[in-house]
Amino acid sequence: MKKLRNSIKILLLILVISSCKNEKRDSIQKKFYYPNKTEFSTNKTYKLINLKSFENFGKLVDSLENLKYYLKKPYLKIKSNKEEFNIIVSTNFGGEVPSIHKFRNILSLNNDRVEKDRTYSISKLKKILKKDLENYGQNDKFSESPKKLIVSVTSEMDKLEFLLLKICRTFNEIKGESSDTLELNIYLNRLTAIYPPPLKIEH
Repeated sequence: MKKLRNSIKILLLILVISSCKNEKRDSIQKKFYYPNKTEFSTNKTYKLINLKSFENFGKLVDSLENLKYYLKKPYLKIKSNKEEFNIIVSTNFGGEVPSIHKFRNILSLNNDRVEKDRTYSISKLKKILKKDLENYGQNDKFSESPKKLIVSVTSEMDKLEFLLLKICRTFNEIKGESSDTLELNIYLNRLTAIYPPPLKIEH
């Protein structure tokens, strides 16, 4: 009888451990990496940034600039609906020399606006991002290549995670529909790219 009880205890313990492992495995079903998975597997200078530790967007950008000065690559880990988004982020300033990009290679997002050749509603994000990613230098209003494209984000802190998720999921849709090798480069900046004042917002 004692042996039977011990056997039952061992069996229950095995079932509990197995259940915990399955629960942990099922909690995250998909993982995504930006700009791409190769970048994560080869770079050794990562620094995980916790968005909740910053009281405002300016403080977050300050931290990114400081890490850039020390040649560190900050990244964000956002979990939502059993998906995990790992995003290497940068910023235009910090380091020895500011990052300089052609206007055509910048797609700016500011809360509910998308800025490219004009100002668009955020509902047009997929249409504009797709044009940039698939342009390959053909139209001089859009990006020269996916690798050179910078998605520059300016946001209020409480809206940033939602905006980043929208960008990543929109990119995933475009990538799933394309046969090209695409990548997503995200910068966090205090100001959007400078353009002439837009005449109107397209809805």
